Amino acid sequence: GAVLVGFVLGRPQGWYGTPVLGLVTYGALAVAGTLVGEAWWARAVTRRKAEGASRYFERWSGALAWGACLTAVGTSAGVGVTYPLLLWLLGGSGGLLVAARVPRWRGVALALGLLPGLCLMAQATSRLLALALPLTGHLLVPFPLDGVIALLVALPTLAGAWMVAAALPWAEGGRPALLGVGGLALGGWVALALVAPHDAEHPRRLRAVERTDASGSVLVLQSMDGLSLGTLAPGLTGAQAAQAQTELSLPEARPTEPDGSHLPPPRLTVERVEHQGAERQVSLRLTAPEGASLRLEVPRAALISWSLSPSLPELPAEAAAFTALAVSPPAEGWRVDLRLRGHEAVPLRLRASREGAVTPTLDALRRALDPTRTGSFAASHTVEARP
Repeated sequence: GAVLVGFVLGRPQGWYGTPVLGLVTYGALAVAGTLVGEAWWARAVTRRKAEGASRYFERWSGALAWGACLTAVGTSAGVGVTYPLLLWLLGGSGGLLVAARVPRWRGVALALGLLPGLCLMAQATSRLLALALPLTGHLLVPFPLDGVIALLVALPTLAGAWMVAAALPWAEGGRPALLGVGGLALGGWVALALVAPHDAEHPRRLRAVERTDASGSVLVLQSMDGLSLGTLAPGLTGAQAAQAQTELSLPEARPTEPDGSHLPPPRLTVERVEHQGAERQVSLRLTAPEGASLRLEVPRAALISWSLSPSLPELPAEAAAFTALAVSPPAEGWRVDLRLRGHEAVPLRLRASREGAVTPTLDALRRALDPTRTGSFAASHTVEARP
């Protein structure tokens, strides 16, 4: 269902403005999938000429065996989320025992046996969905999260759909049930294609960062929901609108008196350099503009140690620099000592960032956004020193 809505209709996250449509559509598709599996199983049983009652015991016993294995493995590995499986195992085992002794109560035993685990899973999934649905528009991921939402909806739905398949076997009403559920899924799919995915209460979100360094300024735009920018920001070319992230060069700013509308550059001061053979000790004072965080980058090949930790952190093989972040640096300056290799100049980069910055460029962009659009704005300023 997520693939159909997202790629066939070209409407990924079409449920964002009306989440109930996505829940109904994905849930109905999950139930329909279970009923299709029931139809396949019924044909296989018919070909084997097995008794209708035996297939319940086969599936039930197999599910309990797999559940017991997963519980044992998860408990041995210390996986904390394994314990809910015990509800399924205990309830299912009790239901299997009742069904074996009193076959005419098989359906009731199945429902009661699965009900405790189903209730727990439904409660957990509802809380996860309440958290995940709004977050899908905020996470700055490079792809839409339709598949994740569909999976969260499908997990408890499939557990409940098993009871539907048992209560309505394929030969005793399963076909009409499949047609009804399939029609519901089709209606939800069409609704997702027609209903606007965003409105003023459920806006699309834009991340905009004005970045300044010695080479000039650029405006970095990124959709926060993983979709292409499209009409999210005004004034984009066709190629830019087709991307989830793009950069726009800004005209060079003229020198003006500080008025708080721009983010001032941070100060990277080299206070002391001591040469010790093939190494040297460098002392830095890093000062941030008011309300800004600091990020220091030191080339990997040059750094031996620093005062920020007893040992250097492990870096991925492709990383070219060590980085240190101060979210709220002291007003008098952040002191950092570096031990560097050799005597050649080493480029050190210091970036100041301020969330919620209001520059003329960002303010103009904010005012130009459609009512069904909103944004997260920031500015950064990078300087460099070569001790």
